[in-house]
Amino acid sequence: MRGNEIRQAVDFLNACAARPASAMANRRDFRWLRDPALQGYGIGKDGTGEDDYVLTVHLHRLPSRAEIKVPGRIRIPGLPDPLETHVLSAPAPAHCLGPMTCAAQIARGDAVDEVGSLGCVVKSTDPADKNTYLLSNAHVLAFSGPGAPTINKDTIVHPPGDGGAEVAIAILAAWLPFTSGDGYPNVVDAAIARIHDAVSVSSIIPGIGIPRGIVANPSKDMPVRMRGAESGAITEGVINEVGYSHRLYCPQPNGKSGDFGWSGAIRTSPLAIAGDSGSIVLDMNNRVVGLLYAGGENVDSILTPITVVFNKLGLKLPDDPSEDQMAEANSTLPLGFKPPVEHRFKATPVLARTIWGEARGQSRQGKIAVGAVVANRAHAQKPNWGLTVEEVCQKPAQFSCWNEGDPNRAKMLALDPSDPVFFECMGIARQVLDGAIVDPTGGANHYVNLGVVLPDWAIPSKQTAVIGAHTFYKL
Repeated sequence: MRGNEIRQAVDFLNACAARPASAMANRRDFRWLRDPALQGYGIGKDGTGEDDYVLTVHLHRLPSRAEIKVPGRIRIPGLPDPLETHVLSAPAPAHCLGPMTCAAQIARGDAVDEVGSLGCVVKSTDPADKNTYLLSNAHVLAFSGPGAPTINKDTIVHPPGDGGAEVAIAILAAWLPFTSGDGYPNVVDAAIARIHDAVSVSSIIPGIGIPRGIVANPSKDMPVRMRGAESGAITEGVINEVGYSHRLYCPQPNGKSGDFGWSGAIRTSPLAIAGDSGSIVLDMNNRVVGLLYAGGENVDSILTPITVVFNKLGLKLPDDPSEDQMAEANSTLPLGFKPPVEHRFKATPVLARTIWGEARGQSRQGKIAVGAVVANRAHAQKPNWGLTVEEVCQKPAQFSCWNEGDPNRAKMLALDPSDPVFFECMGIARQVLDGAIVDPTGGANHYVNLGVVLPDWAIPSKQTAVIGAHTFYKL
């Protein structure tokens, strides 16, 4: 299905679910859309082919298909082929992440007890507007305290609620209110705040870099990643559904919090925890996919597509990042070199075993990060680190998986490509040696496991990224 066909299908189903419903909704095929057991629905893939999309129907309970009367195939007016339906038990209920967070309305003296996330720096599409704005959720920037938010008055402070001094960085410029009622009328949870002239706010997302554009038509199974203010680390996942309609308990000013219907959303695997609301979610090429507004620990995350956010608020990404920003954002660029090797046929399995030994339980990004550190060390041509990939990997007391006393060393040396994780590591190793990876570490040449006592060289000013179980440093 093309993007416009997905939107057409979702718009039609939402119209059927609304009250009063469209005339078409009175047909037996669509009465299930108003059944109390319905939690939400979206467009996904059934896994049998590149273009085999299905309608996934999520229920609070899982009765038989006959009981709720969801047909096996549904014909959407205007679409050439009917949609097959898959009826599933509902995912764990999502909730807005960190309501009433980053916006402390100083003028009213409201208290802020939680943290929230600022998504990214944006500009207006109006050429006459030269201001720079911060983008986040409406429930993050606008809904703080019992009073209604006030444009051009309520001040955004950072950092809030951590015992430190509050620093005024911006002022609320626009927000989109939620619509109550039946059906799924809401499509955006977003607000912007105008950055004060004296405040320097970078476009760089720590460990990720600068957003490089937007994804106009995100699709199921697309890998995504984000870094929230509360989680403080890069998390990765995949898109499960697009065109997702659901109901969600959301905060509102003046005590009007309640259950609101949302449509056109993106549902991903779990990415966030409370306090990460307002983060932008990107693809692996640093293009913005959406704006996070709901989810939870071990609960699927929900995003507004960034194209909808930008269209509703008249926004775009900043045009020309500075040279300093470009330099700091090298974590978003290709490796840019082929690390030196003694023999390519030997370097590939040695590097793959190192990646397996150091990051076998981590995500693909975590494995790539280890490979990047090896490449950066070899590229530096420091004799104490090693002058080739093979030497870097096997240098004594450097990568512990090669130490004689490591309990997994024998298993590592016995690996062959029939092991699926090692097969993945071999593919990553080839890409590293070709210089074809994007370095997610920002040029790091050291890393340390999370939760261990930090060595003397692991000073905060040298930290470049936190990926998976490792904190990375460029010394």
